[in-house]
Amino acid sequence: NISPIIWNSELLKRASNAGAEGCVLAILGGIRFNEEALHVQNNGGLIIEVIRPSIQVQDSNDPTERQRSRIKPDHIIMNDGTLQELTAKVGQLYTEIVSAQPKA
Repeated sequence: NISPIIWNSELLKRASNAGAEGCVLAILGGIRFNEEALHVQNNGGLIIEVIRPSIQVQDSNDPTERQRSRIKPDHIIMNDGTLQELTAKVGQLYTEIVSAQPKA
């Protein structure tokens, strides 16, 4: 009842603190609600959706899963190959994101 994004806010604070200590990448998994995604994006983060077509979609009657469908990702990674192919896709996206960022 304090805030719908209280845990998300705490994770972003910890990521910011880690950044101040030299961490260049922080991953927040399990974003389930649009408000959480917008909070991440409004604080400089990106939403990356990983889709694996061979895995059955979660229960569409679950309210949490319905909320996830409202999130607009900044990037989508199609995970339809081997682990090595997924690793390469993630590496490529990371390189593209870093190269697009202005240098401080």
